[in-house]
Amino acid sequence: MTLSAGRTSANLAAAIGQRGAERLAAALQGLVVVRGQVVHAHRYLERDAKAMGMEWTLFAPMEDKDGSTSPDTPPRVVTHA
Repeated sequence: MTLSAGRTSANLAAAIGQRGAERLAAALQGLVVVRGQVVHAHRYLERDAKAMGMEWTLFAPMEDKDGSTSPDTPPRVVTHA
């Protein structure tokens, strides 16, 4: 049974559960944003470790990924004039 069918059969208004659904959606979006920030932070740490001649794998056990070690968008390098 779908949510709307269950709501209709129980004679509940469409607004029932709306606030909860909105908060859940906002929380999930927040989690996705945080995950992206962690991924990018790891790329910066990897880049800096390599620049210092350090082996990135010495810091923690690595997971076997799909073979891609580059982020969706490369980190920006900020230079100050």
